[in-house]
Amino acid sequence: MFAEDARRSAPWGVDLLQLMEINLARRNDCFNPRHGHPPGAGSWIFEAAYEAARKAREAGRAANPDFGADKEETAESLIPVLDCMYIRNAQLKNMRWNGRPQLYKNNVPLFDYIYHEYIALIDGVQANAPETTRWCAGIAAALGHLTGPLFSGDPASKHYREAKAGGAFEIIRNAKNAYLSYARQHVVLGRVLPPPGVEFPEMQQPAQSVFLWQQPGGGKEAIRTAFVTPKVVQAAHLSPQGGVGLSFINVSDEQVSFELNPAKYAKYLTSPRVTLTARHNGDVLLQTQVKPAAATVPLTVKPRALLFVTLD
Repeated sequence: MFAEDARRSAPWGVDLLQLMEINLARRNDCFNPRHGHPPGAGSWIFEAAYEAARKAREAGRAANPDFGADKEETAESLIPVLDCMYIRNAQLKNMRWNGRPQLYKNNVPLFDYIYHEYIALIDGVQANAPETTRWCAGIAAALGHLTGPLFSGDPASKHYREAKAGGAFEIIRNAKNAYLSYARQHVVLGRVLPPPGVEFPEMQQPAQSVFLWQQPGGGKEAIRTAFVTPKVVQAAHLSPQGGVGLSFINVSDEQVSFELNPAKYAKYLTSPRVTLTARHNGDVLLQTQVKPAAATVPLTVKPRALLFVTLD
């Protein structure tokens, strides 16, 4: 079915086909004699999912060399036959409130940490308030995910309007400009490193519906509550050339100043002395020689802006 959809759509200029709702079965035992495998438990369902993705991509590329295959949710075993995966790190409806005032602090998802350099990730932003949508956009942008408002591209839709009103589009636009140019080698083509760990001031998010942390045997209980998040979302990436790129995205309406101590990244660099370049929405603010193991650099990031620091 997926291969046929790809075969029909690719000639019309479709560049990406998402294989929706392929949830690998909880039980792998199958007794259907028409499937051509021994009856009972086995790897049949995983092999079938792999073949579905492979055939869909090959069918599309036969008509359009730029055709790509995508999958809803992540699956390590399908990375060789997919071009991107749909992940859910920037959607409030998929986050779990743990009862602490601050929902997330230094968010580096495990899948990103391990597989970022092998496959592109799509992540639609969603929240229940414009300010929180902006924060979600900061998460997706800092991680280098392909992103935009979840559910709809219709300018009249709720999520589209909230993304525009809250400033999420500004953050997405700044990130896109960076990742198509000066930050591409680090964020798009590199691998994820532990975040800088700067202690940023917090901002209050408005009260809204969030899911409680799921307890064993429990369901998706919701609660209406306010919470706080850092004013700046941060991330780090290592380029294929061996340089370190640090992303700082200000998701607040206030300017934030801080001190950067890059000592933790010295072990990833090939030289004890490197060039530190700080770009603010693409404009070079600072370029200097530093020894990361001993440097402390004062920096400032304006509201809704991207500060990208490289150590090369």
